[in-house]
Amino acid sequence: MEYRDRQTAPAAAVELAGGEDLWWSSSADVVTTTAGRREPPPLTHEDNRGFLQMLREKKQRLGMEAAKVEVAFERLTVEADVRVGRRAVPTLLNCAINAAQIKGKVMYNGQAMNSSTPHYLRAYVSQYDLHHPEMTVREMIDFSSKMLGTSNQLEMLGEAIRRKKGAINKVDQDLDSFIKILGLSECADTLVGDELRRGISGGQKKRATIGEMLVGLARCFFMDDISTGLDSSTTFEIMKFLQQMAHLMDLTMVISLLQPPPETLELFDDIILLCEGKIVYHGPRENATDFFETMGFKCPSRKNVADFLQEEFHYNNANTVGEAILKIRGQLTQWHWYWICVSILFGYSVAFNILSIFALEFMNSPHKHQVNIKAAKGNLEYSCQMVGNGNTSTDQAILPFRPLSLVFDHINYFVDMPKEMTKNGVTEKKLQLLQDVSGAFRPGVLTALMGITGAGKTTLLDVLAGRKTGGYTEGTIKIAGYPKKQETFSRISGYCEQSDIHSPNLTVYESLKFSAWLRLPSNVKPHQRDMFIEEVMSLVELTDLRNAMVGIPDATGLSAEQRKRLTIAVELVASPSIIFMDEPTTGLDARAAAIVMRTVRKTVDTGRTVVCTIHQPSIEIFESFDELLLMKRGGQLIYSGSLGPLSSSMIKYFEAIPGVPRINKGQNPAAWMLDISSHTTEYEIGIDYAEVYRNSSLYSILQPVVAMERVVLYREKAAGMYSTMAYAIAQVSIELPYMFVQVLMFSAIVYPMIGFQLTAAKFFWFVMYMVMGFMYYTLLGMMTVALTPNIEITMGLSFLIFIFWNVFSGFILAREMIPVWWRWVYWADPAAWTVYGLMFSQLGDRTELIRVPGLGEQTVREFLEAYLGLQDRYFELVTCLHLAVIALFAFLFFLAIKHLKFQRR
Repeated sequence: MEYRDRQTAPAAAVELAGGEDLWWSSSADVVTTTAGRREPPPLTHEDNRGFLQMLREKKQRLGMEAAKVEVAFERLTVEADVRVGRRAVPTLLNCAINAAQIKGKVMYNGQAMNSSTPHYLRAYVSQYDLHHPEMTVREMIDFSSKMLGTSNQLEMLGEAIRRKKGAINKVDQDLDSFIKILGLSECADTLVGDELRRGISGGQKKRATIGEMLVGLARCFFMDDISTGLDSSTTFEIMKFLQQMAHLMDLTMVISLLQPPPETLELFDDIILLCEGKIVYHGPRENATDFFETMGFKCPSRKNVADFLQEEFHYNNANTVGEAILKIRGQLTQWHWYWICVSILFGYSVAFNILSIFALEFMNSPHKHQVNIKAAKGNLEYSCQMVGNGNTSTDQAILPFRPLSLVFDHINYFVDMPKEMTKNGVTEKKLQLLQDVSGAFRPGVLTALMGITGAGKTTLLDVLAGRKTGGYTEGTIKIAGYPKKQETFSRISGYCEQSDIHSPNLTVYESLKFSAWLRLPSNVKPHQRDMFIEEVMSLVELTDLRNAMVGIPDATGLSAEQRKRLTIAVELVASPSIIFMDEPTTGLDARAAAIVMRTVRKTVDTGRTVVCTIHQPSIEIFESFDELLLMKRGGQLIYSGSLGPLSSSMIKYFEAIPGVPRINKGQNPAAWMLDISSHTTEYEIGIDYAEVYRNSSLYSILQPVVAMERVVLYREKAAGMYSTMAYAIAQVSIELPYMFVQVLMFSAIVYPMIGFQLTAAKFFWFVMYMVMGFMYYTLLGMMTVALTPNIEITMGLSFLIFIFWNVFSGFILAREMIPVWWRWVYWADPAAWTVYGLMFSQLGDRTELIRVPGLGEQTVREFLEAYLGLQDRYFELVTCLHLAVIALFAFLFFLAIKHLKFQRR
């Protein structure tokens, strides 16, 4: 077909039956060219809109509206293999293999794009202008219209005929309008040309490339760099028309531009900004600058927005937020420093491990502290004499005490039945541990409480001493004929535990003096107290060790038997009338045990009532006791009475029972007694020792035993050294001076280094909030210790609380940035109140302008209000909350110390 012979019909209206006009014409006069062709006048923006509305109304009146197309893409990735060869000659493999691989999804109206998707729905405008050089611009656009739009026009005409609208005369005015809009009227009849043929200019070729796609049926246009070769005015005109076309014709257009003018950029609805193949922004055009300002990239006042978006992302011209923060803090930001730091940390770890290995291998363990003994010659001779002949002192005590007896009658003790026994079929609700036990302890008599394992010795001693924290007790206990009251009984009794618990940083004399200060009556004069301490040290043979450090067991300080004597002395300085001792010789060798028992004997000779539990004693130790209280399994008493010379009374009693084996010559009476009182022997001879004892004349005296306790508090509290409230107040009060000293030292160094204002008022607020912070952290630790049974649970609970406090304190994450459903934790966090108070008191009145990345220039106060949510009305509130939480933690600590007892006896 020869397009140059084509005749252009004059402009005429397309009329349907009934005289309805579907033709649009400009309001201006018709222009006649030199060739005699009649053309519409140049179109304005309003004319463009009217032209597009006319096209839309045509389809609406015929009911031929085109469908809207939405293009969506997800995780779109384009990859290509990179191969290096010696020559660039095409090969069969290169032609057969597609090097580019496309991953992800591209969807049209929710349907995946594939070969079945109509190709005419999408049009691509390349950045390269490839045309037939021998065609004119008009012929090229007309040819494109015929190839891309004929079917659409025929469909419209056929639909009009089917609707019986009448005869239709087709005109070509649409193409002329497109040509005028694209600024191609002057070269409409000029050959396109190429490198060998003279034709239109490069800018005109670009506009022709755009025009030949616009006349088709495509609903989606993808245009690549369509502004190349065009001036800014022409670019704006074309982009204005494309904007109107997209809005009025419901088209989808994606256009890439390299350097768009500001007025052209404002025509776009959305912007997709790419950087190194990745989308860094996709959203409304008007929000692009605000988005990047929030990340610290602010567009200068005289900078084009398009240039700003393309230039600010060069890594040589801008820093990341993390890099900026590191540089503000003077940190190194080069990547190699990361590996240098890792290497340094690894080097430290290796070095410390090597030093530890060498220290353990070649260095000796710390030597025990040697005690420098400086004693008078007379004292030394006296001590040697006492060790040699065992004489005891019965001199009148400086602080006299009243000898008291302890009588207990029909003692029964029950506990709730263990669940394991209930599961095994036991129907009783309570388990009885002591069965109708009666007896008495007398002043000046050393009584041994013995029995096989499970006999109830410890249970009986705990019940008599008032140290049981659970269970049900029946029977009566009387002191010197009066009913026992635990509040006063703890003042007249002492308890020497099996574990020697003492402060390692005190000397022997200081330990005794501390106990005497707390436990002796207030009417005792200081010089009497000091003389009594000296008397007790002489009694337990600690005078030569008065200035020795107690030290750590098995490491430094006193030996095991010296510690045991110190334990006895700590109780004796309270001048008790009744003393309970739990295993005073356990863990000691024969010589040390003899020294301890000599001390115990001296204590008894002062007229005190002393009861000792003891396991497997030697003959010498066993025969140092005056009386014996023996129990069998089940909490029943089988012997209570005097041992006699060489344990003759006890041996005579048991040998008188029919069937009991006689003691062998040289056999330890204590071992023989425990052997014959076992459950197996009792079963073999067919007797009940408890029944035999109840029918004997010895049914009169019993002695208790105590279980080992875990902490000093329970021992001293049970001994009546002080009340629970006194202990709690002392624990809290002793921390206050240390906290004040720490805060003052910290504040004096840190406050000026930070650069806060050097005023008395601000420094006072800083110190006050730091003191309150130190205080509630300390009280939290004390409270968790009091609320938990062991240190492992305490540390786990404290660690969990500290993590929550740090995360929600407002320092890592500002309050306004915390999710709403977690914001309640912020207000429940005392650490957040401290940060709030420090920030507000130091910076709340500052009006200096600061430049905050992403927020622009504002005053310090405005930043605190916007970013941290600081307000005046909360300042007084957080100050009161500090005092409230300190009082709360202290109250819970006092309450837990008083009422929670994790000691189970």
